[in-house]
Amino acid sequence: MKKQAIERNEKGLTLVEVLAALVIIAIIILGISAFFSTSVKTTDTTEKLLDASYVNQRFMEEVYRVTESQEHGAWETELLNAGWEKPGNQERYLKDSSGYYIELTVSESAAGSSLYNILMKVYEDSTYTKLVSQMETRRQG
Repeated sequence: MKKQAIERNEKGLTLVEVLAALVIIAIIILGISAFFSTSVKTTDTTEKLLDASYVNQRFMEEVYRVTESQEHGAWETELLNAGWEKPGNQERYLKDSSGYYIELTVSESAAGSSLYNILMKVYEDSTYTKLVSQMETRRQG
């Protein structure tokens, strides 16, 4: 009789087995949730980079149009008319658009040269410290 009672008690799961299964499931779920968290951060970063690159490309095309149709001396007037600000005497122009802050720098490629370097940087903060995108080209002036 004792043998039959022992055999009946061995059917089913013990509390230890159930707890072990729950621990394994919890570990798997934590691993998957960490993956999704990283994926969301990467997606946000990529979206920000794409937006900044689009803003950079759009304003670089605007500057390209201005430099294509004007001599170097007339660039400044056209840029100021297009909403760019020029703080100081240097060839540096600032503009903010779509939540980004754009810095445009125009410099001579070499002394006496008619080529000009045009560097456009897009920042995500108004202090111009967090660079998100950058483009550079040369134009005849």
